[in-house]
Amino acid sequence: MGLQYIYNEFLQNYEDEYYVDLAQNEILVIPLLVDIMIDERFDDSKRAQKILEKISQSNPKAVYPFFDYIAKCLMHKTKFIAWNTWKIIVNLLAVDTDDKWSSVRDQYYNALCTDAITEFSIVCECAEKVVANKPDETSRILEIFRNIENRTFTVFGEVSNASKEVAKEKILEFFERTMNGE
Repeated sequence: MGLQYIYNEFLQNYEDEYYVDLAQNEILVIPLLVDIMIDERFDDSKRAQKILEKISQSNPKAVYPFFDYIAKCLMHKTKFIAWNTWKIIVNLLAVDTDDKWSSVRDQYYNALCTDAITEFSIVCECAEKVVANKPDETSRILEIFRNIENRTFTVFGEVSNASKEVAKEKILEFFERTMNGE
C-alpha cells in the first residue's frame, strides 16, 4: 500500500477506528498522519492528531519510532495543535526505552508553568501518564501544583480569575485519578 493510497483513504473520512486498524498493518499510516498534522489546514490537522492519539493509546510501540517527528508538532503555529501533541507524547512514555522524554521534558514543564489556561489544562491532564511512566518526575510536578495559589492564568492573553479555579479543579482531578488508580 503506497502513501497516495493511504492519503486517499484519509480523505474518505472513515471512522477513526478504521485508521487505527489500518495502522496495525501499514506502518506508513503514522508518518503520513504526522505530515497531515503538521499541515496548515486545521480541520485535517486536528483530525490526524485525534487519530494519532488513538493509535498511540492502543499501540504505542508502532508510534514510538516517530517520537522525534511528532515532537516537532509541539512548535506548530496553531497553538491548539501544539498543545494537544502532548496527548500523543505521553502515550508513548510507556514504551520510552530510549529516554526520548528527556528531549521534550523542559518543554513539558514550560507548558505546565504557562499562564494560558487552555495549555495548562491539557498538560495537567497529561501529568497522570507522566507520573505513571516517569516516576522521577512526580516531585517536580507536585511542586508546580502546590504553587498554584501564586499563579495567574489568562484567556486570550487577558488575566482571568475564574481560570485559577479551573486550574485548581484540573489539579484536583489529577489527584483523584492518581489516588483512585483510574
